Amino acid sequence: MKRFLCLLLTFLSLSPVFADPVDKSLLDELDGYVGNRGNYEARKQETLTTLRSRLRRARTDEARFEDCMDLADAFFSYQFDSTQYYLKLAEEYAAGNEDLLRTAGIRLGYLYVKAGSYMEAYDRLYVRTDTTALSDEQKIDYFFALFEFSRDLSGNSGMVERLSIPDRAVYRDRLFSLLEPESELYRRLEMDELMASYRFVQADSVGRLLLGMVPPLSHAAAIYHYDLSESAWQQHNEEEQFRQLVWSAEADMVNAVRDYASLTIIAQIIINTDLDRSFHYLRIAQEDALAYNSKLRPWQISQFFLNIEEKYEERQAEMARMRILVVVTLSVLVLLLVVAMYATVRQTRKLRRAQRRLQEAGKLKEAYIAQFLGYLSANVAQLRQEDHHTRKLLKQGRSDDLLKEISSSTRAEDALDNFYRIFDETFLGLYPDFVSQFNALLRPEAQVHPKKGELLSTELRIFALIRLGITDSKEIAALLHYSVSTIYNYKVSVKNGAAGDRDDFENQVRNIGAHAIPSARLQK
Repeated sequence: MKRFLCLLLTFLSLSPVFADPVDKSLLDELDGYVGNRGNYEARKQETLTTLRSRLRRARTDEARFEDCMDLADAFFSYQFDSTQYYLKLAEEYAAGNEDLLRTAGIRLGYLYVKAGSYMEAYDRLYVRTDTTALSDEQKIDYFFALFEFSRDLSGNSGMVERLSIPDRAVYRDRLFSLLEPESELYRRLEMDELMASYRFVQADSVGRLLLGMVPPLSHAAAIYHYDLSESAWQQHNEEEQFRQLVWSAEADMVNAVRDYASLTIIAQIIINTDLDRSFHYLRIAQEDALAYNSKLRPWQISQFFLNIEEKYEERQAEMARMRILVVVTLSVLVLLLVVAMYATVRQTRKLRRAQRRLQEAGKLKEAYIAQFLGYLSANVAQLRQEDHHTRKLLKQGRSDDLLKEISSSTRAEDALDNFYRIFDETFLGLYPDFVSQFNALLRPEAQVHPKKGELLSTELRIFALIRLGITDSKEIAALLHYSVSTIYNYKVSVKNGAAGDRDDFENQVRNIGAHAIPSARLQK
């Protein structure tokens, strides 16, 4: 029911300028209404069931006509196809009554206006309506439909069918001459006129007067809160705009409205500060728009998903930069540690003291490397989890293009390969003879050698972690991203090829390089 795709697209281009107008308590309040959508939907269905039952019991065409019009009103902002169906059914029950036919036809034209079916609206309102036979009440409905037509069409110019109709001010003036100055519709038109002439303070006063004329949380209240949010936006009052949008969205939820804009704009406002909540709101708005089934609203909302995709990519890029920074920092620290140890060895000149210091430094070094590997592994797991989470959300939001792009992503696999490479280079920089000394513990036919292009094989990485003091299979499985059963099978297979006592094999691996000075070469 809300208007102006141009306003939505303006938010797309201006979203970075919002400092942070968001009142978090209002978002929590809105989440409560969003969470109760199921209850509001059930209440709406009860109303529709009652109206359908009344239509079935009607005995005259006139009564059936009125019941169809009531059902069309109930469906108007809830489901386009059903609204159209009952309005056309009402035309059938009009049974040649030209007055009733005009009433239903004007309402059908207004439906096409709000659904963005502008060619159909033009045909109904400009071609097929006999304006010479309209009653005063029908004139009000007719000119208001044309007023909304002109306003919506100008807001969506360049994006829909090109039609040339008079400016809405023409129809606003006609309506002023037909309406009582104190009526609700007169006030709505008055607010529009004030906003069109940039008299926003006076427009705000009329908007608050309108809110006093309707029940809180009614559908009309949702419209007036939205109009006040637009006025606040024109005055660069983002805090007031946000409040009015939230109140409008809450009223939309309570009335089970599916054709709205408030929640979509809220999602755009919070995209920089609460990306997950923004995506949640957009998914709900898209679901409602598709359920309503107008031709314009889903396309409007889909424009925002492009921005969501961009923000998710920015977040992924930031995480990647942080991972690189951590890797570089830890690599430098490890290198400094090795250099410090080498300098200590050169300065001591006493073998026993040098060996003792190297052993102590080696324990610290090994703990540090293990912590470093755990951090990188956690980053890999986090990247996988986020990919899975993003796919799930995009499936629910039915954004197929984005889903295909993310589904084809190899970021997690690339990160895991990078993790293995850093691990291999770091470990072999500290224990350059590990492979040969490890194979010395095995029978010749059972020895393990990396494949071409590899530094370490899976078996070697498992026992390299054991050399660093990580012996629990669950921890090893978590670090290398294998199942516990896979780690267990590798360990059993290797120990079965031990040259000596297989039960003492892991202890022998832990002593590899214990009395040797590690190489100072460590690649980044």
